[in-house]
Amino acid sequence: MAIEQTINCTDNNRMLIDLMAITGNLDAPGGNVFFVPPPIQPIGEFARHRDLPLEQRQKRLGGNIYKLANRIAVLTPKVVWDAIITGKPYPVKAMMLHGTNPVVTGANAKEVYATLKKVEFLSVSDFF
Repeated sequence: MAIEQTINCTDNNRMLIDLMAITGNLDAPGGNVFFVPPPIQPIGEFARHRDLPLEQRQKRLGGNIYKLANRIAVLTPKVVWDAIITGKPYPVKAMMLHGTNPVVTGANAKEVYATLKKVEFLSVSDFF
């Protein structure tokens, strides 16, 4: 996690993978091997968002715009910020953030900070 918490994380990860490949240590015994995910239930299924009634699923913020995100029950942050500020299409009064700090990682930190101050309840679960 440490190298991915910096401003240069994308270039750093590219460089490390390039070095592994150039030196023959990518997907080789004793090197970094390709990760095969275990057969687990993905978060989209774990959350059981597909079990919601159709009427409730249609209320997902940004669901009619961001179709792929909607399929896995991901909310695009900007539509959430807008709903908190305007109360439309409905007011958002509580949030749970997991493993993220949108003030640092998202665009327009001042808007995000001001927006998060407006929710009545904010819960954050972080790795650190």
